[in-house]
Amino acid sequence: MSDIRPGSDEALEAGLEFAFGRARSVVLAELERSVGEPLERVSLSGAGEAVSTPLATGVPEHVEGRSTYHVQGELARGGMGVLYRGQDVDLGREIALKVLREDLARRPGVVRRFVEEAQVAGQLEHPGIVPVHELGLFPDGRPYFAMKLVEGRTLAAALAEEPAAGSRWIDVFASVCRTVAYAHSRGVVHRDLKPANVLLGKFGEAQVIDWGLAKVLGRPEGVVIPSEPAQVGEPRASQAGQIMGTPAYMAPEQARGDSARSDERVDVFALGAVLCEILTGAPPYEGEGERTVVLAAHAELDDARKRLAGCDAAPELVELCLECLAPDRERRPRNAGAVAARVDAYLASLAERARKAELRAAEARVRSKATVGVSAVVLVALLGAGWMTFERTREREERSLATERGVARALEDAQLARGRGEWSEAESNVRLAAGQLEGQEATEELRAKVRAVSESIASEANAARAEQELASDTRAWLAQLESLRQPEGDTVYPRDWARFDADFAATFRARGVDVDQLAPEALLEQLRARGVEGALAATLDEWSHARRRAGNEEGAARLMAHANALDPQPERVTLRAALARADLATLADAARRGLESELPAS
Repeated sequence: MSDIRPGSDEALEAGLEFAFGRARSVVLAELERSVGEPLERVSLSGAGEAVSTPLATGVPEHVEGRSTYHVQGELARGGMGVLYRGQDVDLGREIALKVLREDLARRPGVVRRFVEEAQVAGQLEHPGIVPVHELGLFPDGRPYFAMKLVEGRTLAAALAEEPAAGSRWIDVFASVCRTVAYAHSRGVVHRDLKPANVLLGKFGEAQVIDWGLAKVLGRPEGVVIPSEPAQVGEPRASQAGQIMGTPAYMAPEQARGDSARSDERVDVFALGAVLCEILTGAPPYEGEGERTVVLAAHAELDDARKRLAGCDAAPELVELCLECLAPDRERRPRNAGAVAARVDAYLASLAERARKAELRAAEARVRSKATVGVSAVVLVALLGAGWMTFERTREREERSLATERGVARALEDAQLARGRGEWSEAESNVRLAAGQLEGQEATEELRAKVRAVSESIASEANAARAEQELASDTRAWLAQLESLRQPEGDTVYPRDWARFDADFAATFRARGVDVDQLAPEALLEQLRARGVEGALAATLDEWSHARRRAGNEEGAARLMAHANALDPQPERVTLRAALARADLATLADAARRGLESELPAS
């Protein structure tokens, strides 16, 4: 290798051969030569271990080949690639070709992400993921990957056309959860789950598409792709940048661009957002752009929670949806597998209820055949009435249980926010709890509990806000007093003691504290409420000195009495008295003992 020039194609080729051996992709080699740097190979975890036998004599170890495709027309255009319809000329099957956009073909980071998308999707072999057949190159050097062509409509389009399809969409949602659970088991997070990225085939198949923003856990983040306008038929466009995904379905940590904390639970949040749209007709956040990102980053979910509380969905689904949408990721299900298990359990319970209902109907038919005349009619009527009463009672109990769970969760969130001192969030959760009780059957005990927590939090919140306002005003007042005590660049003004006295009085009166008119008890109560007795006592010391120099001995004595009441430390009381008497010996002794810092310099 000593004859190879550094930086040449031969050097790159030799380095790649040394790093990867002879079993290298021709396509990747061409791309690496085009962008001038190696492209890492993605290898997902959890691959199956197939049993193999040695190759027979004459069978090559590596086989390189490429199908021939006929490109028929453009299907869609996105942030990184263009999707074409095509045909595999050799096999005669229709396929989809995703091709890197021309303007991005020479950007190494973009090429790397495009190749990673193909490798990730190619290794995720699951009925709910579109199979990738091949990674190849267009004649102009742009990479593409060929996929199975799935014709149908997106779940977003289906929900818009048939919003009341009910359990049918829950079946689709369960299929999506299982697909994402498989991806999570392979260490892959989708990061852009939404109805527009669920493709419904003509024969009922549901497939999760567009793995362009996928994150392989344990690998460093790749390049950031500029966001693009929405594709035709997709109302909410994916956004990329520091924030990757679609704002209406984003977890808070994802909306804040916190990639390090974006694990499987960002997909769990997005699954909850999709379920929210299925149950209520809209995702957690509506709209586009920066405002929606801000709502998502702060988990402003009040509207979604109210819609879920008011919908007629099964309590189990509402509860699951709220858990998936928890702002704190630690309170969400750990991964899509846990969500899938809950949905499957719900669907199984529906099947069991249907089976029991059929058995009851069959028993009723048998009993009716054994009964004749009017008695048979009466029996059937009684059974029907009893069954309807039973069903109404069961539904009422389920609604009541769902209400209690929702209220308990909201109150728990309110108490947690209260403990953190986040009063707006605490009050919001209390309002949510009260709203869930409106029009619902609930015990008086539960209503009384909500009222008690609401009143307690409102009282504490008002007190905390008043305390914060007073502290803020006190800080501003102390700054004003400090500037008055130590005016910048003014050596004449401090000697105008009458003016100094008047200015001090004005600053106190502006805060409702008239030291010459208020009774001592009321005055001290107002000053102590500020919580800065030492600083205010020092101000009164300075002010007392100014009054004394201005000839107002009575007023100076009044201020000194207030200062002693605010700050009764014996040595400082002694120093104040010495200053009033001009007792130089006592003051000199205090200076020798280092006590001059106990009072203002004057």
